[in-house]
Amino acid sequence: MIWMGVLLLSFALYILMGPGGLPSSAQVLSYRLFRGLFAVLAGSYLSTSGLLLQAVFQNPLVEPYILGVSAGASTGALVGLYILSLSSVYALSLSSFVFALLCVGFVYFLARTLHPSRETLLLVGLSTGAFLTALNSILMLLKSENPSADLIFWLLGSLSGTGLREVVVLLLALPAMVLPLTKTAHLDLLLWGREAETMGLNYKRTQAWVLFAATLLSAAVVSLAGVIGFVGLISPHIGRRIWGWSHKKLLPGAMLMGATVLLLSDLISRTLLSPWEIPVGLITALVGAPLFLYLALRGFQ
Repeated sequence: MIWMGVLLLSFALYILMGPGGLPSSAQVLSYRLFRGLFAVLAGSYLSTSGLLLQAVFQNPLVEPYILGVSAGASTGALVGLYILSLSSVYALSLSSFVFALLCVGFVYFLARTLHPSRETLLLVGLSTGAFLTALNSILMLLKSENPSADLIFWLLGSLSGTGLREVVVLLLALPAMVLPLTKTAHLDLLLWGREAETMGLNYKRTQAWVLFAATLLSAAVVSLAGVIGFVGLISPHIGRRIWGWSHKKLLPGAMLMGATVLLLSDLISRTLLSPWEIPVGLITALVGAPLFLYLALRGFQ
């Protein structure tokens, strides 16, 4: 309840704070309210995705983009913009989302073909992500001498321009966040690895749906807001310090933490250098990197 109060207070500050003093009712309804709701949903999605992947890989260094989601989504946006000549933001978001899912599907299929293990999946994901990142850079160099500011903002992660439509689209992925809440015991067993099969867990099936849910959540966010790092990496670690390791409490707690982190980060991004706006992905990196280093030095205890 305390952390729900923290989130509500953060949301109130988000709506009230900004250039020019207190906002008008029109500003609240047309701009800050829905952007704030988007930040809450996106933050909870990224945190949930990170927590799910950390359970699958039993690795605290895993984050939502480890399987190439961000690189695949970026490729989709660039292909849509420069090759398919898509002009609509929503068409670009759809292209980004589809490419993100295709990328992770390819990674999963290739890893299962080569050697079905967590380590192989991780290595294939990292390699595919690095390859697509290089390909994205080449594509930008060849197709545009001066990439548009909107594209750069998107690649850096930004909630600028998000509104009611983006909130509605993001809600379509909500079942992928609700499902793990009904399967928290399965997530606890995943931490045992293959040994969980002796306790009655279908390890392969559980791993598959967890990976799919994590991918769907992170791909939905990236397709609409770009690459926002560290939220899905840091929030689960902070959550473990507060709620412990049992996913029954940790999962909803991490959702609250991720929502609060991204909401406050976006508040900083649009007010720190007002009237200019900093991409929120830069804020989360500036805050998240030293915090993650601190947690690493403490051994993630």
